[in-house]
Amino acid sequence: AHINGITYIWVANLGAYRYNFATYALEALTFSALVPSEILGIAAVQGYLIAWSKDTVAWSSLVDPTDFTPSLSTGAGSGSVQEAKGDIVTCVSHGGGMVIYTNQNAVTAVYSANARYPFNFKELSGSGGVASANMIAAEANSAAHYVYSSSGLQSMSLIACTTVMPEVTDFLAGSLFEDFEESTNTLVQTRVTTPLLKRLAHVSDRYLVISYG
Repeated sequence: AHINGITYIWVANLGAYRYNFATYALEALTFSALVPSEILGIAAVQGYLIAWSKDTVAWSSLVDPTDFTPSLSTGAGSGSVQEAKGDIVTCVSHGGGMVIYTNQNAVTAVYSANARYPFNFKELSGSGGVASANMIAAEANSAAHYVYSSSGLQSMSLIACTTVMPEVTDFLAGSLFEDFEESTNTLVQTRVTTPLLKRLAHVSDRYLVISYG
């Protein structure tokens, strides 16, 4: 997560680090009021440093990104996500807020500019759950996230969730693996017995690339 010119690195269930360019080494950091063994990741959203566990989202002070001690004066706080139907997998910045992805659904957190309640949470109707952050293609300047969820390939914005490209979902959810055979210049189909591995990415701010295997 990049905040105020500093990139913070979080190792899941372990702790926070910052790279020291003078010593060429990672320095361990302490985030106040957080239990490192419970925190899964961090993100930068609207000037806040966001940290999440499987059932809670915390936001830092706007003055000190490492200060998560709840306070009305600094703006730091935390809370459970009431409309989350499963365990939180990841939080991804999205324009005027962020999307909280769980293994059952997605919840938007729209920035309110209210220091006491900086985010308004609301479930995205029709959204599915994700297995990992690899199932999300997100760019800062994109109008939507593309997500391969339990409901198929979906486009997620802060106000709506839309199912897109159903033919891609049909192929990725199927049991046929296509591979190109260079010696014969043909596609060879193999029936697989386990789900295909998948990963989504944005390339050159233009292309949605879906890897499978």
